[in-house]
Amino acid sequence: MINVDERLMKCFLFAQIHKNEGEEFSDTSIIDKYTVPFIKSCQELLLLQEDMDEETVKFRVYEIGKSYYGEKELRTWFSHLYLLLLKEEKGPRLPTFIMLIGINNFKDKISQRLSNPFLGW
Repeated sequence: MINVDERLMKCFLFAQIHKNEGEEFSDTSIIDKYTVPFIKSCQELLLLQEDMDEETVKFRVYEIGKSYYGEKELRTWFSHLYLLLLKEEKGPRLPTFIMLIGINNFKDKISQRLSNPFLGW
């Protein structure tokens, strides 16, 4: 598995979640709630295989998201992924994006961003 600095990921998620708030935050429980599930879900995305078809990728992506964030917070998970990968809160449907850039290329991007979520910012 890729080496992930959990403290750095907490900082990244904190900065992204609160970037538009303009106020000081002392309650980091929301960050603690998401950090480990987000890291683990990204690591699971690294298990996607290059020979998977789009339907299989779609199934796995949604399965991974729901298993770590739950059905109700699936949008939050996608938002965190888009912030990590694209520096935007929204993006194309993730399975389509993965197939468009290629599974191995997607996995390379995830690995790079897990190593340093602020890369390129």
